[in-house]
Parts: sequence; structure tokens; C-alpha cells
Amino acid sequence: MEALEDRRLLANLNFVATGAVIYGGGGGDNDLQISVAGDIYTYTDPNETITLLGSNVPATNTGSGTNTVTFDASTTVTPLSLLVINTNGGTDTVSVSGIRAGGEGLEIRDSNAADTVNITGDIGAVANPVQSFGVTIAASQLNLGANIYTNNLNIILGAALSETPIALATNSEIDAGTGTVTLNAGNAGLGVSGAGTNLTVNGGSVQLRGDVLLTGASDISLNATGLLQVGTSGENTELSSGTGEIALDGGTKTILTDSVSTGGSANVAIMSPTTLMRSAAGKIEATGGSISIFGALSSATAVDVDASGSVVLTGTVALAGLSVNSGGASSINHFINVTGNFEWRACNGGGNTLLVLAQITVDGNSTLQADTLNVQVAPSVTGTDMQLFTC
Repeated sequence: MEALEDRRLLANLNFVATGAVIYGGGGGDNDLQISVAGDIYTYTDPNETITLLGSNVPATNTGSGTNTVTFDASTTVTPLSLLVINTNGGTDTVSVSGIRAGGEGLEIRDSNAADTVNITGDIGAVANPVQSFGVTIAASQLNLGANIYTNNLNIILGAALSETPIALATNSEIDAGTGTVTLNAGNAGLGVSGAGTNLTVNGGSVQLRGDVLLTGASDISLNATGLLQVGTSGENTELSSGTGEIALDGGTKTILTDSVSTGGSANVAIMSPTTLMRSAAGKIEATGGSISIFGALSSATAVDVDASGSVVLTGTVALAGLSVNSGGASSINHFINVTGNFEWRACNGGGNTLLVLAQITVDGNSTLQADTLNVQVAPSVTGTDMQLFTC
């Protein structure tokens, strides 16, 4: 009987002269696991053997041609700069439990419509972030259970065209310093999900594509030294933190394209010099807490602001319409210009006050209502007279 040909699938780990290490899968269903201990990397795939090759293979290595290889990243001729994972065809899973702090970047390429990436260990560290190339992860599903830190280098999570749902398995901080952070998480039931998991994103500019819908006590903190853009033109992005706090800080501007909401006793704080709301469905809501908007707020459409606690507006407001429901000690501290209708009702429980310290200009109908009204600057109304009521 003729012996059957051995058709084991082969992968390779190519150490190129530039310092990149490129994993190329053999086209089967990969189950690649990458771990690091000190300078020693381990690549394991039970479904494919892995062969080391290239002009920059580390002097210290083991297992080439088997399912598990190791190498000492400190023994290459050219220092490592980037880990690239390209599994090629097949339905693949790539699991990364960490890379060296203060070292090479990470790029994982999406090769199939059903590829999954699991990040279970930190990529970089606060005091020792990724120093070269940044971090780019594309997949059909990204399960993030760790933090990502780069030294002013870009972080891109999710494929730009197909988009990638991101599931938070634990509290996650994504920090690019002055680099750009982009989350391409997609909409239509995709987006960022998690239960009792905080999401913190810091960058020079931050852009989100896809709803962030967290449950439980899940804080959302998005911070950019430049532009913070939540959603893109034609693709609205909703933020919901369950019962966690929401803090948004765009150093130059924050752009919102859909509602921002939290429950429990949590609060919403927007601290940008300018906040632009682009969606007709725009709403800012804290069902059991307070809302503070510290900069200018503008929109070409009407905006709802609802809180059981106080609502404080400290910047210029220019809106097509504004409806506010608040409790506690609420205040208008800067000029409000509403081209449509305007109402502010501070009647969520007893003892609510509304302090008006700035000019209000309204073209449409207008109402102010509170347990205690303290109007120190008379409003200017070109529509019907402003109606003043106590609760």
C-alpha cells in the first residue's frame, strides 16, 4: 500500500533585517498563542508547526519546525521593532498574553471574516510603553482583557472597513500619549460591550466608530488633548455606561453624534472648550445623577438634557432647541441662544433651585420652572413671552 503524503500545515516566523518579526500562517485554522517572560517569547500553535527563518533570527532559540518555538528577543542582531501576525486563511484565533514593556509594537492582521483576537495581558506599561510602530489590531472579534500603552504612537483597534466588535473582559485603559487612538468597533449591534468594566481612552486625538454600550457600574472616560470625536459623519455613536460615571474631555473640541447616558447615581461631565452635537437624536441623560457641561454647547438640532440631580451649564449655548429637566441646585452661567423652543424644569423632587446668571435669548416658546427661581439676568424672548412657574 502506498504511504499517504504528510500534509501537515506549516507556518513560519520570519525575522527580517529591519527588526520586524512576521508570523505567517499556513492557511489552516490557527490557534496561535503568544506569551513573553522577560525577553523570552513563546509562540505555540497546536494546528501548525512553526519554522524560524530570516536574516535576523535570534542567537538563542528553540523548537523551530515544531508546534512551539521560543526565542530570546535580546539576542537578535538588529533590535526587534514590531511583531506582525498574519494567520492568512482559515478561521483563526490569536491570543496574546503580553509583549515586552518598552519594546516593539504589535500588528495583528485580519485574514478571515471569522478571526478572533484575545488580548489577555498588557501591551506596554504606564512607565514603559511601546516604543516603536504603535499597536494595530484587526479581527472579526476583539476580546480585550488588558491595557495598551504606547509612547506617543497610534493605537488602532478594529478593521477600518469591516469594523470589529470589542468586548471588554476587564477594566481597560488605552493610552497613546499624544498619538491617535481609533476604535473601529462598528454599529448595527456591534460596538464596544462590557459588564462592570471601565473604559479609559487617552490620546492626542480620539475617534470612536461604534456604540459603547456598557452595563453595570462601568465608567467611561474619554480624553484627548486635541479632538475627541464620538462617531463619524453618517455613523452615529451612542455612549452608555450602565450605572458608571461618564467623563468626556476633548482638549480642543468634543463631537457627539448620538445620546450620552448613565443610570444609578452616576454623573455626566463634559469638559471640552466646545461640544458639538450633530445628531437629531442627541440626548444627555443622568437618570440618578448630575450633568455638568463646562464649555460651549452647540447643535443645529434640538437637544434634551435630563438629570435627577443638578444641571450646570458654564459655557455659551447655541442650539436649535433645548429641553432641560433637572433637580438640585442648577444654574445657567453663560449666554444661551436658542433659535427654537426652550424649557428648563427643575422639579425632580422638592427644594430644587434654578439660578439664571446669564442672558437667555429665545426665538420660540420658552418656560422656566423650579421650586425656587432666581433670575438675575432678564431673558430676551422674540417668540411668546417666557413663562415662569414654581413647581
